[in-house]
Amino acid sequence: KIDADGFLSEKYEVCGETRLRMIVRQVPGDGSCLFHAINLCLGHVSSSNGTHPRIDLDELNYCSQQLREETVDLLSKGDKILVKEGDECFPAKDLVAAVAAYEDMDPEVYLASMRQPTSWGGGPELLALANLLR
Repeated sequence: KIDADGFLSEKYEVCGETRLRMIVRQVPGDGSCLFHAINLCLGHVSSSNGTHPRIDLDELNYCSQQLREETVDLLSKGDKILVKEGDECFPAKDLVAAVAAYEDMDPEVYLASMRQPTSWGGGPELLALANLLR
């Protein structure tokens, strides 16, 4: 039972919390689901009343593409130092080179493909997002 905004009608208990309930929101499985989910979380966090904002699909797609572009822009800055965890850091170009080699493509081709709204984001994009949103 999913409403027009993508919310499941049922509320779920949060483990260990007696007063909290969570709701589940479906995001489109269109290749941009990572960026959709992060965008919706950012909207919830920035909401002044603590509710999940209602957002139509066109607006979600636009905002998710903007976030994708910022993420790929960060990964494109070869000498940009990304923090993995603690004090473990490395240049963005090393991460892009490694994932591109794994995907059997040139780094430039990988970055261009990640700008497409149907390309799935993964670990490199999550790391870039974590650094972008610090």
